[in-house]
Amino acid sequence: MDEENQLVEIRNESNDIINIANSMNITNQENLEQAAGFLKTIKDTQKRIKEYWQEPIKNAYETHKKLKAKENEMLEPLQNSEKIIKNKVADYNLYMEQLKREEEQRIKAEQERQALEQLQEAERLRAEGNEVEAQIVEENAIAMNQVEVNVDSGIEKVEGLSFRKDYEILVVDATKVPAYINGTELRKIDLAQIKRFVKMTNNGVQIPRNTSKRN
Repeated sequence: MDEENQLVEIRNESNDIINIANSMNITNQENLEQAAGFLKTIKDTQKRIKEYWQEPIKNAYETHKKLKAKENEMLEPLQNSEKIIKNKVADYNLYMEQLKREEEQRIKAEQERQALEQLQEAERLRAEGNEVEAQIVEENAIAMNQVEVNVDSGIEKVEGLSFRKDYEILVVDATKVPAYINGTELRKIDLAQIKRFVKMTNNGVQIPRNTSKRN
């Protein structure tokens, strides 16, 4: 039998099975035994379908692999070039951020130095009996030391480029990580693990505010 006729035969067989399945009623033991035999027929037809498409699927898969290999061969140099540029952009961003932090530290240190000098001046004035003037100088020193330092990094927004901060998280004790913080779920529910646990304990352990049922 050629492939075209074989496919027609399988389609007809499948349609017959679908019609029988939709019209079948199981009301007694005889019907039950008929259903069991019919399930075997369905399995046999499914096997025929898989065998029919096995070779075309295999060939298509091999063709797909070859085409993907050619695509990757052309894409890889460009992807590497993209990584090189992104790394250089990231290095530049880190360098500018480092300069920003160093300048902020320098300005903050100068603020603290000037504030300290003013506090010393306030102490000198207070020792000379100039309490009002000492209080003014002292308040200025405190205000100066509280000024927030924020230096522009000098990086202007460029279309097509974006930067993001990443964080490395080290979990020391997993039991202390909450399930939710401010409505955000941090712990995903592993239903498969719960089912295994329920099965292992023969449903002898109840999880609070949840129920399990056997299918």
